[in-house]
Amino acid sequence: MNITLIQGSYAPAEALELVSKMITEKIKFQGSKITKSCNEEDIKMRECRIKALQNEFATIKSAIGTKAGMVSINSTIEIN
Repeated sequence: MNITLIQGSYAPAEALELVSKMITEKIKFQGSKITKSCNEEDIKMRECRIKALQNEFATIKSAIGTKAGMVSINSTIEIN
């Protein structure tokens, strides 16, 4: 099953806001799992994922910041 979450072109500021909100929610989700976990291995894995998301967002922010025109975003959730 696939759900098209985002599909369209956005002004750079709108694109950045949209991506920022999605990544922020994913980071919050990982953070809540860390709070509930006692397993050190699981905590470290989630901390690494949060850092990766933060790094990816910094890269995206830079890329969007250099765009003069519209930014195309396509996001699909695939559930197996």
